[in-house]
Amino acid sequence: MDLAKVKTVLIVAFLSLNIFLAYKLWFVPQSLQQGEVLSSEQIAETAELLQKHGFELVQGLPKQIPRMSLLHVVRSPQKPEEWADIFLDEPTRQKHRLGDKTIFWVGESIVEVMDNGKVTFITGLPGTGEESSRTVAERFLRDLGLWQPDFKLDLAVPWREKGYNYRFVQTYQGFPLFFSTINVYVNSGTVQLVEIEQALAVDFSDKDVMVISAQKALEVFVKEAANFPSKRIIDISLGYYSQHYDANSWESAPVWRVATADGQAVYINAFTGEIEK
Repeated sequence: MDLAKVKTVLIVAFLSLNIFLAYKLWFVPQSLQQGEVLSSEQIAETAELLQKHGFELVQGLPKQIPRMSLLHVVRSPQKPEEWADIFLDEPTRQKHRLGDKTIFWVGESIVEVMDNGKVTFITGLPGTGEESSRTVAERFLRDLGLWQPDFKLDLAVPWREKGYNYRFVQTYQGFPLFFSTINVYVNSGTVQLVEIEQALAVDFSDKDVMVISAQKALEVFVKEAANFPSKRIIDISLGYYSQHYDANSWESAPVWRVATADGQAVYINAFTGEIEK
């Protein structure tokens, strides 16, 4: 037996195993651990439930029931003046403090920054009469330096007569962060309103827990959304959601987000099954 060749093969195999384990450690979300899977009977029961309550699900029902962790979150460090610098010319802008928000403006363009971090920008621009599209919204964000590679389009909902609200969410290790969003309202080919709510994901907690299934989430949803004008469910996704607290850091729980065609959404805590207000 050629011991040198055997030794070489073993070393290569050992290195390959280490590389594979390193990949799993660094690039696979540690909070998403395989749990259970919905059965065909449960999927059929869910379809019957939705039909009974008049809802239509336009996508497939998520089958996975994984184990997930809490997500550690910190407040965005952006200051009101820094937000104003993004949207308005500094030499000509004016500033006013009103209640829990700081307001900046130049002519018809207004920036409002809430103490909880929410930012609203009214562009004051008239429509061009051109088509409203996702491209217009993304180009606007890129031109202002607001676009990030971890953003993705979440929803596109009709707005006003010729417009759409394009909602972009930040992601973390593949999970949508429903509390870190940019809504770009485009009407008649022009961005007229931008709403920003951002927080920064840090890492997952060590402990993971089995989440409720999409079936259980929809059982909660049909009761909560009984009076929703739209009965067309365009998305049911597993991600993270929390309110923006008056704190430097907090924990966000995993949720099932169920959204209808008119943009209304229900966030259901994936640990407790309770509605997140």
